[in-house]
Amino acid sequence: MATSHDRAVISNENSVVQRLRECGASSFEDLARLPGLDWVTVFSVVDRLNRTGLVVLTRTGADYRVSLEKGT
Repeated sequence: MATSHDRAVISNENSVVQRLRECGASSFEDLARLPGLDWVTVFSVVDRLNRTGLVVLTRTGADYRVSLEKGT
């Protein structure tokens, strides 16, 4: 049975994935502007999505861009 924490995590992941589908590659700062998300939450969500292979991180200078893995 999913806890409220589990539902929040899934909701946050869905928000990030939806943003990436709509807008393409985004910075952590762009994602942290999503309603209800802060930078720490975005970092955690992107880390989980990256570990499962759903997103890819690309370094651009001092920043990182987050994008969906091809075929996602």
